[in-house]
Amino acid sequence: MVLFRQNPDLPPGGEPSTSAISFGRPRGLPIAPLVVAAVLLVLGLIAWVGYRAEDSMRQAHRQSLRAIVSANAALMQTWLDDRREDVAGIVEETAVANAALDLLTTPLGPQREIIQTDRVVGELTRQLKSVERERQYVGWALLSIEGQVVASSHDELTTRQLPIAPDSLERITTRSATVCRPLRCPIALEREGPLSRDGAAVMCAMAPIVRGGRTEGSLALLLDPLDRFSELLSVTWMGGSGESYAFDRNGVLLSRSRFEQQLRATGALDPDVTVASPLNIAIRVPSVDSATGSIVAPTGDAASSSPTGAMRDKQPLTWMADQATRGSQGENVEGYPGYRGTTVIGAWKWLPEYGIGIATEIEAREAYTAMRLLKLAYGVVSGLAFVSIIGVGVVVSARRRISGRAVLAGRSDRRLGQYHLSELIGRGGMGSVYRGMHGVLKRDVAVK
Repeated sequence: MVLFRQNPDLPPGGEPSTSAISFGRPRGLPIAPLVVAAVLLVLGLIAWVGYRAEDSMRQAHRQSLRAIVSANAALMQTWLDDRREDVAGIVEETAVANAALDLLTTPLGPQREIIQTDRVVGELTRQLKSVERERQYVGWALLSIEGQVVASSHDELTTRQLPIAPDSLERITTRSATVCRPLRCPIALEREGPLSRDGAAVMCAMAPIVRGGRTEGSLALLLDPLDRFSELLSVTWMGGSGESYAFDRNGVLLSRSRFEQQLRATGALDPDVTVASPLNIAIRVPSVDSATGSIVAPTGDAASSSPTGAMRDKQPLTWMADQATRGSQGENVEGYPGYRGTTVIGAWKWLPEYGIGIATEIEAREAYTAMRLLKLAYGVVSGLAFVSIIGVGVVVSARRRISGRAVLAGRSDRRLGQYHLSELIGRGGMGSVYRGMHGVLKRDVAVK
């Protein structure tokens, strides 16, 4: 007979349940859900670790860029302040101030010519010669309140108009010394090198010449922006593609680009090596030539009236330059198109007193090389984990099927109704109990 389990809810003597008593180990849980859960758990863990690693790398880059741009901005601020103090200290000397006032307040005419060829220019030249040599100035100029050159160490510069920015001239009229941003010099200041060309970039450290509370003009010490101004920004940068540079509110490059050779190759910069990048490159997103597919880098203010300059004016500022020229400072480690056509990450800071922005950038491809390798490793590990877990599931499932077949194969062919009888479980005075299996339900039972 088949043993039955008594229903505990029935009173004594009630009808028994027809469910057979189950013996042996319970049937295992389905393998597929366990395998899927394990795969999802492992992949989720790998994704979380990857996200944390990527976030940590971005934060590290953010801190590094912030530190570099802060250091560069501090160096630049100090250097500009020193140049401003240089010229302010010079005009405080009585001999220089008196000579400059004599020249500025003398009307144009024969008397002006006599003064220029006599005491005034000679006195200014003697006073400024040691300063020029010590501070690497490339000359001096005495300017009217409108920026016209009244006298200069370069005779060809006399009577010329220097295109000094209005904000710098305003500081002079309010009796404050300043350093103007690089401008285009109307003459060649040197016999060779970048300053041997008309229109080369030059800077002016300027201090007002004042008489009776009124500004009569200014003394300007001329600086080469390719010299110390650019060198300060080449002290620190990140990696092989990193660069630090200065720019103005119009997004025009003021310091020397580290990649002048590349800019010449793209046609963004004149092939003539005496043409330097300051004032000739714009910090704008380059366009792509539809015919050749090559990158056309934006040029600076020199070509503003040419077709290239018109095209440049239509090109947007880079994301960094747009933010910086609004007077903000910050970092972008997600990536944005740089002025050379590559995706970069960077940080920037604005120096409002001088109207100069300082930026440091590095190509995102180089900055995140380790991240790309890490993502590749995560992909490989994820794939291996997936294959391994699937393989384990397949093996376990196969072993269970093999084990089930072995059990069935080891049983005898004795049958009792719908039950297949196998091994003897126990024997007593009332009879023997065999392990059996229901032929349809495939459940283990005890048959007496």
